[in-house]
Amino acid sequence: VQMEQRVSLKFLVKLGKTFTEAYAMSKEVYGIECLSRTQVFEWFKRFKEGRETPKDDPRPGRIETLKKLVKSALKGTRFECVEAIKAKAMKGLNQLTEADFQHCFQQWRSCMERCRDHQGEYNEGEKVATTFLGNPKDEVDNNEKSGIYEISCKDCDQKYIGQTKRSILARFKEHMAHLRYGRMEKSCAAQHAFDSNHRIDKNNLKLIRNVTDSRQVDAFESLEIIKCNRSMNKDNDRKDQGRHFKENLGSLQNICTS
Repeated sequence: VQMEQRVSLKFLVKLGKTFTEAYAMSKEVYGIECLSRTQVFEWFKRFKEGRETPKDDPRPGRIETLKKLVKSALKGTRFECVEAIKAKAMKGLNQLTEADFQHCFQQWRSCMERCRDHQGEYNEGEKVATTFLGNPKDEVDNNEKSGIYEISCKDCDQKYIGQTKRSILARFKEHMAHLRYGRMEKSCAAQHAFDSNHRIDKNNLKLIRNVTDSRQVDAFESLEIIKCNRSMNKDNDRKDQGRHFKENLGSLQNICTS
């Protein structure tokens, strides 16, 4: 049924129908078996851009597939010169699709990002040299910890101070989602980035203080906001931080002395 619907969509595109018309017709003909609106839009767009086949793309190969193709093309052959080797290898590469190369590029990019995250101490299979550095599983990344965090703007010296009982990375992703979907009222960091056309990203996320006791979080957050001279936090919030800190200081002292 899916293939039949794709063929029908291709026909509707060639008739000059709009997406809305095509989707309405598909719903009318196929009823509950109709493809989802997202799927219909995706295939409508593909046919609109000139795609001819309604079949799925072949599954992209892995980097190892490229290596095997080149090796198999060269294996068991005696070559007279380097140019003959190059020509044979190129013939094997020409058999690959654009999707194959794109997938391999994404794999290469993923490996490079892991290498960057591990500061160069990374190889394929995600094995990290542990002889002198120790096992990375022994230490929890700061981004996976909870407590007080800051997000620095990449284009100015302002910072946002926040707190979370979950990982600070999870909280940062929420800030980015608020920015992406226009929910500025839910994030001062998103509001700053939107109003100033400035940038914030994960590289500017920092754990200031690892706090696991929920009774301490409010006091430490207020303290860090007071210490920050260039804060993205709302002005009225910042003015109240001194009062908030004093209110929570008693409980903080009790915890420290107990």
